[in-house]
Amino acid sequence: MSAAASARARAAALDERLCPEAGTSGGTPTGGAPGDDRQHAAFFRLAVWAGMLKSQRACGAQLRGVERRLREARLGLEGLRTGRHRGLRAAVRSLAGLLEALDGQLEALELQDNRMASRAELPHTVVR
Repeated sequence: MSAAASARARAAALDERLCPEAGTSGGTPTGGAPGDDRQHAAFFRLAVWAGMLKSQRACGAQLRGVERRLREARLGLEGLRTGRHRGLRAAVRSLAGLLEALDGQLEALELQDNRMASRAELPHTVVR
């Protein structure tokens, strides 16, 4: 049952409780003085407002629950994102280290190639 239908049902039940003769007699709901009608109407309006305030408090509590769950979800997602960033930074540092090692190996190969080339350029002396 929707909140509006529930409020209407409560209002109808209150109306019936407050003014049971309203549907059967043609005069005032209580069969009393017109001032009694105003008093019953004021009481009815007050009861309806009380029901609405109760519904508003319940909705507010539910909204606070949703807000709490959304905050928890946001914190969880931020934690996951932070973990991924930490992992990426570690991978980048590792890659940088590997690239430095590769650069060192390439430099060593270059030196070796230069040495071999300079040896090849030396004239060969014949030993007799």
